[in-house]
Amino acid sequence: MDKVANQPVLKSSLGDRILPPQGASIETEEERIEYVRNHISTQYHLIGTCTMGEVVDDKLKVKGVEGLRVIDASVFPTHVSGNIMATAYAVGEKGADLIKADDGRFLVKVDSKA
Repeated sequence: MDKVANQPVLKSSLGDRILPPQGASIETEEERIEYVRNHISTQYHLIGTCTMGEVVDDKLKVKGVEGLRVIDASVFPTHVSGNIMATAYAVGEKGADLIKADDGRFLVKVDSKA
């Protein structure tokens, strides 16, 4: 890649290589593979470790465990196509509503004549 980037036609249009650093030895295929193996990371947030439907039910209760809910991104069944923040907030809000619905102290009575 450096050979191509250092050709006069491209060199004047490109800045210095940032990654891998200029001092990194990446001449051989093995060195390139080793560099990638040691520096790769995912852009995705970890999700799906307690997938809804398999680990938790529709009330976010862990199946087979009494008194335990999972209310975070780990209940997502698949990756979302964007940032998970808004979806995680929605799960949190829904989870809070589910907890309050199970606790009689939080029930709100609505007067239909108001």
